[in-house]
Amino acid sequence: MFSNCDEVELFLNDVSQGIKPRPADNASPRGWSFTFHTGILKTVGKNNGKIVATQVLKTAGAPAKIILSTEKKTVGNTWDDVCYITATIVDENNVECLNADNQIEFNVTGAGVLAGADNGDLTATESFLSNKRFSYKGRCIAIVKANTTTGKINIVASASNLKSANLVIEVSK
Repeated sequence: MFSNCDEVELFLNDVSQGIKPRPADNASPRGWSFTFHTGILKTVGKNNGKIVATQVLKTAGAPAKIILSTEKKTVGNTWDDVCYITATIVDENNVECLNADNQIEFNVTGAGVLAGADNGDLTATESFLSNKRFSYKGRCIAIVKANTTTGKINIVASASNLKSANLVIEVSK
């Protein structure tokens, strides 16, 4: 594990796995060796004895549903305004399933259209213009545009064996 902190302590299910100081060369990784267990892995970085950084990773269960999110809730009806919708596959406890590769289908209705879809996988050969995209590391995106000056755009993301998700975007003038 790389960190610029003076020391890093690793916890597995709230049990300390030890503290590692910053390496002399400030570049080498810090390493711990232990048997895999499901649960929570937490790192705590300290400088001069004060906590300055923490990171938590949780073991995901089986993929159960899709969650949709966006950074903006409105989109204008102009040629260059789009809204990026992120579809994230999570387990029943909303822990991201980073190994999920389900094919997600986007359906856009109302005052907008699907302009494209992507997943960040540089080796993917699917069309960007399709309404279906395989998730990559548990995620993919839909790019949505308005096609009227007012109204609501309804986005539904669905996949086999997963609970669907719905998101509404407002069209603004």
